Amino acid sequence: MLLDRIDDAPEKRRIALRIDNRGLQALLGAILREWRYQVVIDGPCELILTDEGIHPSADEGPALRLGATGPLSYPLSLEALWQALESRFHVPPRRNLRISLPLDIGVRQGSRREVCPLVSLSPLGGRFEFPREVARGEELEVVLPIGEAPLTFGARVIYAIPRGEWRDCPDYYVGVVFDRQEEKQKTLRAFIDRSYLERVRLAVDQDVFCEGEAFFRTLGEGASEG
Repeated sequence: MLLDRIDDAPEKRRIALRIDNRGLQALLGAILREWRYQVVIDGPCELILTDEGIHPSADEGPALRLGATGPLSYPLSLEALWQALESRFHVPPRRNLRISLPLDIGVRQGSRREVCPLVSLSPLGGRFEFPREVARGEELEVVLPIGEAPLTFGARVIYAIPRGEWRDCPDYYVGVVFDRQEEKQKTLRAFIDRSYLERVRLAVDQDVFCEGEAFFRTLGEGASEG
């Protein structure tokens, strides 16, 4: 469920951008590359991402239009865009936007506490490195150092895979789903959106970023403690 699928060949994940606004085009290109899509200027592609001002010909390929009434209207939700692309490129599609982050998190297993490297995070769960095996269904506590006050979640293990399957190491990759806590998960969604936008800020010129950022929805903090 939370394993990131990276086996799709880049040539099967080609997206062409046909966007009027240069800032929006630059940010979309940077975000798509973060999501492991190949952005093409010319040549064959599986999908054209366009807006209301541009009308690709039918022989160019299928198009996904931004700005129209519906989930892809402006200001644009990153999660809605993720879901729209997932439905076209992955079976079954993943519904929740996730991000890979270099972040250490707290994990409590019974009376034992560990500081663990986070691998990926979504509003509903995550994957992290753990120094020993845990059973599927086991209950843990996860503390995420996000914002002014850390977020604490009860978490249920859905898998534990030896990292030795990828490299010679005794640790495990552990995937968990969080207990439902609406306000905290709203905070996670906002954090993931901001993290992506801050990441792509480094990939484009500042004036171009500011121009493109106006097309994206900024979620409220919705922060809650512990």
